Amino acid sequence: KLKAYGAVNVHEEAYDFGKAWTRGVSRARLLNANGQEIHVAQMAWSPATEGVLKGEVGLLEAKTLEELKALLPALDGKIVVMGRIPSPGKDVKDRMAFYGELMGTMRQAKFKATLMESDKKDDLMNMTGSPAGRMRGGSVPTAFISKEHSELLKRLVARGQKPEVELELGGKYSDAPVKAY
Repeated sequence: KLKAYGAVNVHEEAYDFGKAWTRGVSRARLLNANGQEIHVAQMAWSPATEGVLKGEVGLLEAKTLEELKALLPALDGKIVVMGRIPSPGKDVKDRMAFYGELMGTMRQAKFKATLMESDKKDDLMNMTGSPAGRMRGGSVPTAFISKEHSELLKRLVARGQKPEVELELGGKYSDAPVKAY
């Protein structure tokens, strides 16, 4: 198209991108309560579940880093719905240090999988992630969950029920690095 506009020296320039990531199956459902399907979409560049993963749902909501640190042990081995987590607030002078401590604390968590609430309405999903970005899923299978279904799981937990979820995420990395242009 650029040539058609009269541009000269039109060509592609390749660079090493690293391993590619391809979206695969993303599905979840409640195993108890009403057995309802749950709308999820795997976060790009997060690992797959290697088949169907089953587990109890836990909820992570904390106002401070200290509260977050105290909650993590109770969430070991659970499929965790990420609620509100601490933010630096206006009084924090060194935001980078705050986020460094927050991310270091989260890396110590031993979640089976993470479900992050989509910030979109009407069952629309976030579809983000990057190989080097701060939203990268890390070593835990991570998916976005629709706002409506996240709220359902939160209500079940608040009522003292122990919702169990079956989750399958099939995104995968390429075997070898690829070129991008």
